[in-house]
Amino acid sequence: MTFRFAEIVGTYRLAITSELLTFIERTFVEPLPVAERESARREALAEARGAEIEFTADGVFISRSGGQDFFRVRLDLDLTDHDQLDFEKAPGERVSIRPLSKDTLLAIQRGRPPTEFQKIQSEHPADE
Repeated sequence: MTFRFAEIVGTYRLAITSELLTFIERTFVEPLPVAERESARREALAEARGAEIEFTADGVFISRSGGQDFFRVRLDLDLTDHDQLDFEKAPGERVSIRPLSKDTLLAIQRGRPPTEFQKIQSEHPADE
């Protein structure tokens, strides 16, 4: 599916899938001592439930959870059609974004399961 950057501008919420839950459990919970696991599980799930990504009209990618920005990246944009958008969120940490539909994006990062993000509909439709 090809797209232009303007078509994905907006805010998207992380879709919690069984693959993501398994990743969270294996990566953030199981390595901890048993006494710390429940607290870590609650914290990781709360972060996942609040996770959003945003593409701004002026070409900035933002990743946040619970209203706290984790990183912002100015994207090097052109006006051509794309199959996917590739960028580094940090040195050596590449991200690929592919649209699956008009309102769903797939984020691919090495060492993590592919994750889907669903577009958040504006409370003010005239803003879209």
